[in-house]
Amino acid sequence: MCKRILIFLFLMTFGISAAVAVAAPEKEMTSLERLDKALAADKYVYNPAGTRDPFRSVLEERLIRRDKSGRELASKVPFTPLQKFDVLALKLTAVFWGEMGSYAIVDAPDGKGYTIKLGTFLGKNSGVVTAILQDMIVVDEQYIDIDDAVRVRKVTLKLKPEEKIE
Repeated sequence: MCKRILIFLFLMTFGISAAVAVAAPEKEMTSLERLDKALAADKYVYNPAGTRDPFRSVLEERLIRRDKSGRELASKVPFTPLQKFDVLALKLTAVFWGEMGSYAIVDAPDGKGYTIKLGTFLGKNSGVVTAILQDMIVVDEQYIDIDDAVRVRKVTLKLKPEEKIE
């Protein structure tokens, strides 16, 4: 009885493996065929619409202001922290100049101080620093008047004299 079981197991084991070996060999695929098969199986296509470019700086978000009719009010400029506040909310604390040019320090409502120079963008209306004088800075700011025309307003920030501490 034990011999019959052993013979049965022996025949089953080698009979099945022989049947597998006798099965038709699969055609050998070349590397190009394997690549084509893998590419055909992967049909995912990346769609970047509505997503932010991960390689672009966060500080380079573009700020484009438009008037009621959809006209572009200011050109595309890098969005800076100073453009989050109104120009009149900034406080001029220092003005200095030298061989490298004129610079000024303004304090923002968030408590931080920023160094600015000619051409720096300030304010929510994309104002531009056009002059740094001994005791003030001049900012040209665009706005829309009643007739929907773009106008330029000159805003001056003056340096406050030091307060006496007694």
